[in-house]
Amino acid sequence: MKRVVSVLLSGLILFAATVQAETIYVSDRLEASLRRGAGLEFKVIKMVRSGDRLEVLERDRAKGYTKVRASNGTEGWILTRYLMNETAARDRLAATVEENTQLRSTIEELQNKIAELEETSTSQAAQIDTLQTDKATLDEELTGIREATADVMAIKRQNQTLASQLEVLNQEKEELMKENRIYQDNTRQDWFIRGAAVVIAGILIGLILPKLRRRQRWGDL
Repeated sequence: MKRVVSVLLSGLILFAATVQAETIYVSDRLEASLRRGAGLEFKVIKMVRSGDRLEVLERDRAKGYTKVRASNGTEGWILTRYLMNETAARDRLAATVEENTQLRSTIEELQNKIAELEETSTSQAAQIDTLQTDKATLDEELTGIREATADVMAIKRQNQTLASQLEVLNQEKEELMKENRIYQDNTRQDWFIRGAAVVIAGILIGLILPKLRRRQRWGDL
């Protein structure tokens, strides 16, 4: 149990050290030695250049050394006086120069855009004048169209009236045609009945006449 607690404590300490890791930079000195230990007697394991970014691992204020980790993972000791909390002056100068160059480029782009906008504004002003002239012309044409439209509307209303009358006449025509069909149907039925009556009468006469002739013959005897 004690071993587990010890491992957990070690992990927490390592995690806290990682979270609170401090970042520093090599000073304006061109190169500095990264040694295995905090002293000149220790072997140089790497040379770091001005502006290199390092991670602080430990400080030995008595000897004036700081244990650091380089970007490639190499760990070693370096004289604290060769370190500073911000990038090297020449790196900052280079960044400033680059920023100024970008700003100049941005200013030139803005000036070009302003010139384009001014040119566009002039062109748009000319277009507005043209549009106003066209509008005046269209207003005149619209007035003439409205006057012509008044006559057209009167003709349209007259056409609508005639169309309504025509619709009424068509309805009356359809009603007359229906009545005519009914009359024709009734006439055909009457002729059929009359024809049937004639046929029946003919049949009856054909049946009755022979009997009447026979009776007359018997009466003569």
